[in-house]
Amino acid sequence: MIALRDIYFSIEYQETPEKILEWISKTLNLNNKISKHILKKLLNARIYNRYLRFSEIAEDYNKKTVYYHLNKLKKIGLVSKTRNGYVLGDTLDRPFTDFIKEYYLNNVNRIVKNLEMAINLYKTKLI
Repeated sequence: MIALRDIYFSIEYQETPEKILEWISKTLNLNNKISKHILKKLLNARIYNRYLRFSEIAEDYNKKTVYYHLNKLKKIGLVSKTRNGYVLGDTLDRPFTDFIKEYYLNNVNRIVKNLEMAINLYKTKLI
């Protein structure tokens, strides 16, 4: 499950790669240090069209902690594990922007359906 956050991409977020990454992390609702680290590693790897091995992602951090957060990102669908390694999105063959559009649209559609169902159920319980 994801949390959708609409954060204005103000000029202060556009000043440095670190600030841009901070904005991306906030928008994707990745609030902890390890998830941000994983995002940075995998986003950099995507830019260079590379998959990453777990050892490359986990360097400088506790392996169990990285594994835990990596699995959480896999569970919500932001990260995939392939035979070539880990990737942000589903594959390097598809642009990440295409993946993220589909990812968010699918989640928004599911959320809207759940809201409609809850509102209708609420209404029937009141009547």
